[in-house]
Amino acid sequence: MQFLGKRAEWWSFAGDDEDAAVARALAPLRAAGDDDPRARVREPDLLGAARTLVDLWRSIAKPTKTLESMIDAGQRWLEQPDADPAEDFRAACLLVLTKEMAPRDALLPAKIAASCARRSRRSAMGRRTPWSSSGCRA
Repeated sequence: MQFLGKRAEWWSFAGDDEDAAVARALAPLRAAGDDDPRARVREPDLLGAARTLVDLWRSIAKPTKTLESMIDAGQRWLEQPDADPAEDFRAACLLVLTKEMAPRDALLPAKIAASCARRSRRSAMGRRTPWSSSGCRA
């Protein structure tokens, strides 16, 4: 039913001139400009932020395997400035997002805070764990 409703909506929008209807539908997009915003992923501010993020990940004393792979991916992305804009944009997104384009759980502030709190408690109790010198700061 939803398909039929959308189809009827389109035909009422299109009227007798489908080309004019397409032009009306695309006009707001054209007003935004013709340049591909994915090409701007290499602007200095974003590059600086990506370098800072990779450096921060590297400062963790004992990174997990997941974090090690994220460090490698970040470094590869920073070293390949001439990639296809679509692939380059996707690779930049995957530094902080999952393949489904959702935020990586490991990078969510609440998850980081909880992890640091657990590690601080273990350290305060004098227990040495693989995560004791994780790079979490109070």
